[in-house]
Formats: sequence, C-alpha cells, structure tokens
Amino acid sequence: MVAQGWARPLLRPGDEVWVSRMEHHANFLPWQQVCRETGAQLRVIELDPEGTLDLDGAMGLYGPRTRLISLCHVSNVLGIINPIKDVIDQATARGIPVLVDATQSVGHIPVDVNDLGCDFLAFSAHKMFGPSGIGALYAKPERLDEMEPLLLGGGMVDQVEDTGSSWMPYPAKFEAGSPNLADAAGFAAAAEYIDNLGLEAIHSYTSDLAHTAIRKLSRLDGVEIYGPGDSARRGGIVSFNVAGIHAHDVGQIAGEMGVAVRAGHHCCQPLMHHLGVAATVRASFSPYNLSEDVDALVEAVSEAQIIFRQ
Repeated sequence: MVAQGWARPLLRPGDEVWVSRMEHHANFLPWQQVCRETGAQLRVIELDPEGTLDLDGAMGLYGPRTRLISLCHVSNVLGIINPIKDVIDQATARGIPVLVDATQSVGHIPVDVNDLGCDFLAFSAHKMFGPSGIGALYAKPERLDEMEPLLLGGGMVDQVEDTGSSWMPYPAKFEAGSPNLADAAGFAAAAEYIDNLGLEAIHSYTSDLAHTAIRKLSRLDGVEIYGPGDSARRGGIVSFNVAGIHAHDVGQIAGEMGVAVRAGHHCCQPLMHHLGVAATVRASFSPYNLSEDVDALVEAVSEAQIIFRQ
C-alpha cells in the first residue's frame, strides 16, 4: 500500500529508497519493484561482521536524494533489535520519511509509534498469536492524506459520477470491499491477550530463553550462531548452522524429536548471500516456551551431529 499508493506517485528518476541487508522479502520486493517502475534507485544499508547496521558506511542515507528509509525493527533471522529511533530522529531532522517493518517487534517488545516518530509502521497478526492473512498499517495523518488507495470498490467511496469519483476519509478510503470482520475480531483478541501478558514481561522472558539457547548451543562443536551475542540487543530469535549438516537436515531431525524449528532462507535471501550460506536453522522463543524447550533443542542438535558423523 505504501509503495504503490504513496511512494510511486512521488518517486522520480534519481531518487533513492533505502532498505537494509537484513530485510524480509516483504520489505524488500515492494521497494525493488517501485524503484524499477519509477527509475528511482534502491540503496542497501550493509551490515558489520556482527550483523548490525553499518549506518556510518551508508553514504547518502540522509542525503538530499533519499525519499524514504524502510527498515525492520527486529530482524526475523538475526534477532537483532535495530536502533530504529535513532534512524528516525536523524531522518526526521532532514525531512525524510521512515517506514518501520514492525512484524517481528509488535507483540514481542514494547512499540510506541508516538515515541518512535515514524511516518509508517506495518505489522502482521499471525506474528502476534492472531489470524493469518490480516495486518495493520499505521501512518501519520499527513501521509494518509498523501496516499492514493490501492484497491477501489464498495465501502471506500464518497461519491461516484460518470466522469470522476471521490473517496471517504481515511481509514475507510483504504478498505475497499467487505471487511474481513472475523479475522479483525481475532486480531483484536490477540492484541488484548498480549496486553494482558505485558510486552515488557514478554520481551524479558523470551530474551532470557534466547540467551540461554545461545550459551548452550555455543558449547557444541561446529555450531555457528548469527547475530549479536548480547541479549540486550536481540529478541527471542536464534539462527544458527551446524558444520557439515544442511539446515534442512537439522530441522528434520529436530522435528522428529518434537522440536519445532524453521530451516531455510527465511524469506531473506539478500541476507543469506551476505552470510555466505544457503539457509539457517531458526529457533523462535515465545511466552509459552520453557527452559526445558531449550534443552530439547540442544539435544536435537547433538543428535543430528551424532547421526551425520556415523
């Protein structure tokens, strides 16, 4: 919606849109496409050896050609919490809008759009215990005024004439057709559930589990863990590889032992290229996990090593 309804009418050849090397494809492909359509240039913030944003090396990030910076709040692979407010403060001082992909942060760490000062913030319900296929877009009022609706149809119109039409005020003008009421109700219930748990408590608990997993996995020979070791700088995500064993094989053995991990490129192929790997194993911790789950993960990795060394 933001790429096609807001950025596309504004972008011109020579303009720049910035993303980072760690972005999920969902926050990479829309900008790649809209830059190709408008002649703008997609620029990438690279990462340092620890996986953090190399902001000092991103020459021109806050320059006069930058029309938008779009960054994830938390990496879905590295687990790192990006210094998004610092980026927003620097960009805002130069009149540069910022979009935050908060899919991995909303529901996992405290997020306050007023405190961040971002122009746009998007997130998905299914990453916060809600239904799949529904999400939310926050935007400043002036940005919503500037945006054109991506979909046209019932419910978003004010007046329709033969020669032209006018739209309802936002948010209605962005919600053509029959609303997804059932999933919206589920979305609201998930948000209420998270509020009752408390985001500070969720973040503290899952970060502790991730830190424990990093510490115990690091004791195993041949296990490489990606992202910062400092638990204060990351959420409840741990991605790793095991020397001599493909990530998919580790994932299958873990699954057979009742340990649910994900193996693959995690919709982050530019990051995988940077890491020099085809895939990683990812463990994602949530409030329902226990310390025993960490032990089960370590046991599964150890079992994979035993199997593949036979």
